[in-house]
Amino acid sequence: MAPYRRERYHLPDFHRRAQGGYKNKREYFNYMHSSLRSVIERSFGVWKKRFKMVTDVPTNMKFTTQVKLVVATMAIHNWLRCVHVEDDGSNFSDLEDDNDDDDGDDDDNTDDAIEDEPDLQMENLRDFIANKMWNDYGTRR
Repeated sequence: MAPYRRERYHLPDFHRRAQGGYKNKREYFNYMHSSLRSVIERSFGVWKKRFKMVTDVPTNMKFTTQVKLVVATMAIHNWLRCVHVEDDGSNFSDLEDDNDDDDGDDDDNTDDAIEDEPDLQMENLRDFIANKMWNDYGTRR
């Protein structure tokens, strides 16, 4: 689900602004979206650091085997986190905090394709979620 365009998105943009809260539901949704994206990217970084084999999967490995490798290493990773096993792969502070638009897919223009043909169903779902979040936010202020 894409964030709202023409609204603040990156976490540093929110930190630079005075503590005036959020302008509207779209800005609040973008802030929460960006926060969640950061957590997810860090989690993948920890997982890839712990299981270096997932970054160098042999090209001749069958796709179904690759899927099983990802599922198995994710399950082990999550189990280790649940039982609080600390190792080099579970220390978030060792990872860079990349909070920019670069998601490593420089060669594909999926954003352009999405912008050309907006998915009304996803936009409606995003609006529904944004409204719910904004209403919940309003009751806590």
